[in-house]
Amino acid sequence: MGRKTVRLRLKNEEYELVQSHRALKEECERLGIPVESINHYWHKGKHFSMHSTTNGSSVSWDDIKEGIIKEMKAHSPVYETIKRDKSADGHCLVIDPAFYSPEEIKAFDHYISSQGLTIRGQLNTHCHVDHVLGVKHVQTAYNCPLRAHPDEAGLLNNAPMMGEVFGLRVEALSGIDQHLVDNESIHLGQDMLRAILVPGHSPGSLSYYSAEAGFVITGDALFQGSIGRTDLPGGDFDTLISSIRSRLLTLPPETIVYPGHGDPTSIGEEAANNPFLGMA
Repeated sequence: MGRKTVRLRLKNEEYELVQSHRALKEECERLGIPVESINHYWHKGKHFSMHSTTNGSSVSWDDIKEGIIKEMKAHSPVYETIKRDKSADGHCLVIDPAFYSPEEIKAFDHYISSQGLTIRGQLNTHCHVDHVLGVKHVQTAYNCPLRAHPDEAGLLNNAPMMGEVFGLRVEALSGIDQHLVDNESIHLGQDMLRAILVPGHSPGSLSYYSAEAGFVITGDALFQGSIGRTDLPGGDFDTLISSIRSRLLTLPPETIVYPGHGDPTSIGEEAANNPFLGMA
């Protein structure tokens, strides 16, 4: 049986793994990394290069998984400010609640109370595990049903299993309480968000657009200089590129983009400079 060394680059560190082809295939499948994507793949908008090499020390898959978890924490809404839309009377919507630890839950509750906010609903751009970790708390503590596209139900059901991959204990959720569909309007007082279906990263990924305020919340569809990964179940690269071009890049160029991870950008900036969107 042949042996292969795989190198995984995380930030400025490189991890190398010597594995048999069969073991490599099994571990990739266990971690949700399709074998056909082994040369290059993206994790939450960050590019990782995995390729054969002739030399290098061996490292366990636990070490690699730990590196992925560190990267996920560095670029996850678990560790970022929850995106919210706030009306003049202090009513707000919580989007992709992803706080996890007791400390994070306490910090979130303190922020809501200290700012005098009243949560009127929670929306999800999609239901990958790192975007639903705080859903249960918002449901129970604030009596807010989960609203998302119906095509995200499968991902939501698999959240506990995917949490195990990253060492997170995720309580099973009952399902999507209220379905949102393409072009549906979400009202908050006099303000309005429009749901835009942008599939490809996941089957039912939604972006939330405010024409009046000039911003769009894109979840993991579009990032600053990058796009969401498409190698997880339900993902498709061509579909994502097509939907970004037809549903997001058609917004006014000055529209501010708030992605699910990383820094804000604009539609005009991504249309001009995002390397993925320049592909034929």
